[in-house]
Amino acid sequence: MKKHHLIYILFFTFSFQVNAQWTFSGNLETKGIVTSDEESPFWLYTNQKGRLDKGTNFLGLFGSTADYSWKKQNNISFGGSIAYSDRNSDEFFIDEAYALFQHNWLEILVGKKHNQVLYDGMSVSNENILWSLNAPALPGIRIKTLKPIFFNENEIFGFEALWSDYLLEKDRFVSKARLHRKSLHFIYKPNQTWRLKFGIQHFAQWGGNSPVHGEQPTGFKDYIRIISGRGGGENASLGEQINSLGNHLGSYELYIDKKFKNFKVQFIYNSIFEDGSGSRLANFPDGRYGVFLDFDNKGWINSFLYEFYYSKNQSQTRPHLWDDYFNNYIYASGYTYKNQVIGLPFFTTNYYENYPRNSNTTRIGNNLITAHHFGISGFVFKQRPYKFLLSFRNNHGHNVNTGVADYEYFSSNDPRGEIKLSRNVISTYFEINLIDSFLKLDAFIGADYSKSDKNLGGGVNLKKDIF
Repeated sequence: MKKHHLIYILFFTFSFQVNAQWTFSGNLETKGIVTSDEESPFWLYTNQKGRLDKGTNFLGLFGSTADYSWKKQNNISFGGSIAYSDRNSDEFFIDEAYALFQHNWLEILVGKKHNQVLYDGMSVSNENILWSLNAPALPGIRIKTLKPIFFNENEIFGFEALWSDYLLEKDRFVSKARLHRKSLHFIYKPNQTWRLKFGIQHFAQWGGNSPVHGEQPTGFKDYIRIISGRGGGENASLGEQINSLGNHLGSYELYIDKKFKNFKVQFIYNSIFEDGSGSRLANFPDGRYGVFLDFDNKGWINSFLYEFYYSKNQSQTRPHLWDDYFNNYIYASGYTYKNQVIGLPFFTTNYYENYPRNSNTTRIGNNLITAHHFGISGFVFKQRPYKFLLSFRNNHGHNVNTGVADYEYFSSNDPRGEIKLSRNVISTYFEINLIDSFLKLDAFIGADYSKSDKNLGGGVNLKKDIF
């Protein structure tokens, strides 16, 4: 491991306090997993922030933060964590390394930091169908509003915004590609019990060096084309000159919140699109639909989540019938980071020999799905917190466009693929806290059920604040 990584981590191990405005924290975490098969059940490695893969049996992690606050509305944080996995090719790897500045309504992040966990950690896609907790934190720069900015004092109409740019890894088909992300949402809050939020998320993979298509454009004019979705210049491939430069993904979002006397409810909708037809909702009903209930009382059921995912329409408009979500002919590694899907983890990866042509790489092998997902969290006898997940997935593989109105079908268990994924899978997960005093100890168990396979796994997770 490089020396500057060690220096970065050791810098935050000092537990002294310089003055009342500085605060320091540090923690250790270990996780052990045993399974009945060579690979873990789905929910034991999915949405684990890229720290685990299917074969991980042990994970160790040390993290620390230093926070400095002044004038009440200003705060700057430095954070980092280093991890060890028995199945990670790097063995030791940087999990987080960031500087974070916050001022009243503004936040600026530099480095790599995991996304905030929403819906009590029960959602499949967390923030959005394109932005989950599945992949490792991406290094980059992010600027966002910390809270809604209202247009007047009555705080009825407002907006939220985000702008960010990230670097993807070197070891992928298009080496050192980039990812641009931005979002804009409008808020309508007529009173203290109702809240409506609607807007759009936009992502674009661009730049990098392809072994087939060569160096991809990365100039300032190209960046303007990326953020505006325009066609490429003379240095872009012919297809990207005709259409748009880079690999674009987007999602329309709608969230409706209602407060009742003893609980809150939120209705969730995310669309998904990768071209003009999808942006016109020609691929409806593809997307994410959900409802989340959050109860005020600390009881057997503290929160409940239901999500439905559907992605089998994929526009089917000429000249190319299928949107083939998260795949791209130039960015053949797909919408992934370090072989982990960045968005909805029900879209899974596979490996096909010499497919796409001259592209021996891991790509998305299953993006035609329907899925029902349930989550429940609460307290056993009002003391021990628990979480339960239950997912029903129908996996239908993916379609590859081979010409005008022509395509080739790859099933989820296609013999040409390295991974054979069952058509219908039920995945479960149960986690309960056993100790929460001088340390925190959780136990968990998960299982996958299908006609062709049954897999059971479990383990323990230990966390300890050391300063």
